[in-house]
Amino acid sequence: MNTLTLHNEKYRTEKLIPSKWDELFLDQALRILRLQKYPECFSVRFLMLKVLLNLRLLKKGFKSDLFFALLLKNHSQKDNFKLLAFTDWIFEEEKSCTKLLLTKVKKPLKKVRVCKDFDKTQFWQWVHADTNFLAYAQTGDEIAIDKMMACFYLKDTFNAETIEEESTFFKNLLPEKKELFLMWYIGNRQVLAQTYDAVFGGEKEETKRRDFGWAGVLDDLSTDVTKMEQVGELNIHNVLFSMNKRIIRDREAQAEAERNNKQKS
Repeated sequence: MNTLTLHNEKYRTEKLIPSKWDELFLDQALRILRLQKYPECFSVRFLMLKVLLNLRLLKKGFKSDLFFALLLKNHSQKDNFKLLAFTDWIFEEEKSCTKLLLTKVKKPLKKVRVCKDFDKTQFWQWVHADTNFLAYAQTGDEIAIDKMMACFYLKDTFNAETIEEESTFFKNLLPEKKELFLMWYIGNRQVLAQTYDAVFGGEKEETKRRDFGWAGVLDDLSTDVTKMEQVGELNIHNVLFSMNKRIIRDREAQAEAERNNKQKS
């Protein structure tokens, strides 16, 4: 959070203002993402600032309080431009969050799909989502986002065979809600990459992912197809931790073998 201070000869007021996406309330984030569809100009940025300050739009105009009065009446245009610097982070090219999430998607006739905490994800569930994420990154096809959402927003339990069918549930979802989901996924994927850097950063593992998908990375932990399915049902952190540990151990063993060979020669 940043602290915004406004004052004149009579009044002084301070207000906390969010400085990243995870510090926003859900409705604030959705309103800002909706505003981003408009050209970046003074008036749109000013609206975003009002959203950050949680000044809600009422039928007769914006909510009137001492802070808002100071903001509008006692500051020059030049000062207001300085205030808009508090919105700069909104326009960063790569947006991400880890906690901010639309937990439920509802449709008429009480149809509901619920998304659980990312850390409770099964490995195969994440593999299918990540495959579609990489497809979206390459093609920009938004159907891939619908399929990603079908992997997380579940009617009951995850079933890879119903992803195509379930993805239609999200076809007409508001763009800002899809974008928020994508930001949430990107943020949590970044956490995985930082935590299990050997899995995500190794050249050998990258080659396996490119040639065989995540199954190519998983095969080292599985003796047969049946075992691979069992491993795939485990929590994502359990699987990635084991992968990471094994890769590091193999690298250390290889480095030790190379040192021994040099000593012998």
